[in-house]
Order: sequence, then C-alpha cells, then structure tokens
Amino acid sequence: LFMLGPLAGDADRLGTCHDIQAEARAQGVPVPVVLSVAWVESRFNAEAVSRAGAVGPLQVLPKFYPGPPIVEGVAKLRRLYVKKGSWELAWCHYNAGNVCTERGRGYADKVAARLRHLDSIVPGGLPPAYLLPPRTLP
Repeated sequence: LFMLGPLAGDADRLGTCHDIQAEARAQGVPVPVVLSVAWVESRFNAEAVSRAGAVGPLQVLPKFYPGPPIVEGVAKLRRLYVKKGSWELAWCHYNAGNVCTERGRGYADKVAARLRHLDSIVPGGLPPAYLLPPRTLP
C-alpha cells in the first residue's frame, strides 16, 4: 500500500485499498492492475461520486452496475480484459464505453503509468505473470 501514494493517516482510504485487494484476489484479477485503476479513478475514495453519477473507488455507474461498487468495478475490469485481450484496451473501454476514444486512450495511459510506477518501486519489479495473467480467465 505504501507504494501507491500518500495514504498514511487516512484509515478510510487504507481500508478501501484493502477491500480492493481482497476483491481483486477473489475474482482472480491482478491486484496491481485494480489498484492502479482505483488510484486514477478516485485515489481510493470509497465516497467518490462523479458528475456523471459514477460511485465508489472504481467509479461505476449504479444504473448499470447495481451491486457493491468494488465488486462491480473489479468484475467489469475482468470482463473487459477477457473480451478485449489486453489491459490497455480494457482500461480504454472501462473509461470510454463501447468505443475506445481519445479520452479513453488518455485514461489507459494514466493507468499504465501508475502500473509502471508500481513496477519501478517494487524491489526486482512486479512479476510479469502478476501484471498480465493468461487470457484464459474463467
């Protein structure tokens, strides 16, 4: 957690970060991938609400994803990865919807930069298999 940013003293965000990690593991999605998305979306703010009405640390729209926001956000990332075949495309569509727009590509660049940051500060780097799991996710 210390690698993700200045969260010391912010028990709510640290708790949210733990919840995100647990859900990522439960759904078989690489923890660094989900944490990178949550950092870009909300800096782990469980109470975040966008102008468009997206909620939670992973900023999901409740009218399309009515379950708990962390569960729904991780599941959405997982489905998009399986469907699109790469994290970069999954991130683009996570942000931009059905069409990977310029805005979506910029968003994917931000998530990739956060993931590279994690890789650069972990001694020895993150294991490649941890970052990019096989495309055969169930």
